[in-house]
Amino acid sequence: ECHECPDGTISLSGSGSQDDCHPEPSCEPGSYISDVEHTSEGISFGCLMCPENHWSSGNDEECHECPDGTISLSGSGSQDDCHPEPSCEPGSYISDVEHTSEGISFGCLMCPENHWSSGNDEECHECPDGTISESGSGSQGDCHPVKPSVECSAGSFIEMKEYRGQTVFAFGICPENSWGTGNEMECH
Repeated sequence: ECHECPDGTISLSGSGSQDDCHPEPSCEPGSYISDVEHTSEGISFGCLMCPENHWSSGNDEECHECPDGTISLSGSGSQDDCHPEPSCEPGSYISDVEHTSEGISFGCLMCPENHWSSGNDEECHECPDGTISESGSGSQGDCHPVKPSVECSAGSFIEMKEYRGQTVFAFGICPENSWGTGNEMECH
């Protein structure tokens, strides 16, 4: 008759005595069991740390992913270590993220002029060349084309050029067989 190994121990099939029952592999919380091998001396295994946004109690052969909308540090030992992702109001960005024993601490800073953020970013995005926005802009759609304060004369168009690292406006003359109103970015 076969006998069960004592609680917390395992053996290979075909084992002949209780001496063949060895402690189950276990790792520290935040790590998972890898490379399990049965040897003549017992059980050989390794422990690998769980990556960010994953957790393990230490008795698992893989890390569990945090639920959607939550994050964790690498080496997290339980699902309780998965905390809601930081988020700010549109027009602000997430700053100074820290994991604490109570959860995640962070700040929200307003985006400066000519930048935008949906509120879920760790930095503001710059408006595309030739566009500007007010501080606190919440989407790229808030970046509007720059219009020069002086209009060109009829027969010309406005063009953007780089001058000393800045985007500036210049006035170009429309080529033959085209026309321009002087206040558009192209000739027709």
